[in-house]
Amino acid sequence: MGLLTKKDVTLWRNWFKEMAKLRGFSVKYYYVKNFDSNMDMTIYSEFKPVYSNPIDIDIIFDENPSVNTLVLFGWVSENPEDKPYIARFPFDTPNLTIRAKISIPPFVEINSRYRDFEIMDIKANLDYPDCWICRLVPIYDTNNLSNDYSNSNYNYLETDDIPDEDTPSNKNFQFINVDDDDEN
Repeated sequence: MGLLTKKDVTLWRNWFKEMAKLRGFSVKYYYVKNFDSNMDMTIYSEFKPVYSNPIDIDIIFDENPSVNTLVLFGWVSENPEDKPYIARFPFDTPNLTIRAKISIPPFVEINSRYRDFEIMDIKANLDYPDCWICRLVPIYDTNNLSNDYSNSNYNYLETDDIPDEDTPSNKNFQFINVDDDDEN
């Protein structure tokens, strides 16, 4: 094969950018601004980084990578169904670090929610260094923590039946997992 010169490497990287533009996804990329030991943490001991403003970049996103691809980068698990998401980023992606975040826009206009992913590992192919290969984990929406537990009792269902005489409000509640004999 021969050695890749600077001109060859630049050519490969430009080809990757063109391929990502034509065949990939345009995503919002957020890099971490405060990556140090003083980063804020949640009550679950997870980091709460401060992200940059979104940057539009084109990536190649693979939801179901082949086992050969995973073996190439050392991301093989013993369970074949447990495959990570991988994404290929251009080599000139600004401040590409672990914990950076991408948001993939919805494919269909019915769903207006972005899919958010966090970068957990970064590798590069040394044969043809045209892009960074990143292992991603999905970020799920979590509800904000609340100290108000007044509406958190979900052991009953609201019904439209006529309320019992001893029910003080105008609502009748049918309890779940309670025998009829236990109600009295």
